[in-house]
Amino acid sequence: MPLVFGPIALSYNIEGADKLVLNGDTIAKIFQGQITKWNDPAIAALNAGATLPDTAITPIFRSDSSGTTDNFQKYLSAAAPAAWTKGAGSEFQGGAGEGAQKSAGVAQAVQATPGAIGYVEKGFADQAGIPYAQIDTGAGAVELTDETAGTAIDAAKFAAEGNDLVLDLDSLYGTKEAGAYPLVLATYNIVCSKGYDADTAAAVKSFLTVAANDGQRGLSAAGYVPLPDTFKERLLTSIEAIGSTA
Repeated sequence: MPLVFGPIALSYNIEGADKLVLNGDTIAKIFQGQITKWNDPAIAALNAGATLPDTAITPIFRSDSSGTTDNFQKYLSAAAPAAWTKGAGSEFQGGAGEGAQKSAGVAQAVQATPGAIGYVEKGFADQAGIPYAQIDTGAGAVELTDETAGTAIDAAKFAAEGNDLVLDLDSLYGTKEAGAYPLVLATYNIVCSKGYDADTAAAVKSFLTVAANDGQRGLSAAGYVPLPDTFKERLLTSIEAIGSTA
C-alpha cells in the first residue's frame, strides 16, 4: 500500500524564464534529443507570449540506477506513447544529455548549467532554489503543488479491486484530469493481509494507521505530498482489514 507520494519536478535553468510550460510530448522529445533549443516551435506553442531564448537544451538525467528515473520514464510512456520510444527501467534510456549522480547531483547540475532541465524530486529542487515547469496534460497548464499532485493521486485507479492498493500507473501518469499534476512517485509498504499472530497484526495495523494519519504531518516541508482525503479513506479501510487468521 502506498503511504508516501513524492512529486517529481522538471527543474530548469533558462535565463529570463520565470515560467515554463511543457507537455508529455515535448518532455519526451527533449530527453531523446529531438528538441534541442528552448525556442523550438513546439515549446513556444505551449508558452504563448513568453520570450524563449535560442539556447541549447541540456537534459540532465540520473546516471545511477534510480527509481526516480524508472517512474519518469513510465510517465513518458503513458503520457507520450507516440513520442517516447525508449521504454522504462531504473537506467535512463533517452540517449541525450548529461548524467549526474543521485538527486542532489541532478539539482546541482541543473543549477550550474545554463539551458539545463532535469527530473528530480521536488524537495531537492526546492532546497536548491531552482524553478520547475508546469505540465499541460491537455486540460491546461498545471503547476506542481500539494493540491495538484493530490488531485492526480485521487483520480488514479487501482490495479485490482478490494484492499489491494497497487496503483495503475498508466491512469496516474496518463491522466487528463483538470488541475492534476501527474508526475508523482509512490512509495509502498508491503504487508500481508492475513497470517499474522494477533499481537503482530495489532502492531502492523497500529504502525500503518499512525503513518497514514499523524505520519503525514511535515511531509509537505520535505517535498512530499500528504495523502489526499479520498485516498486516505481507502487506505485506512485496507489497514483495518488486516487480520491475524491464516
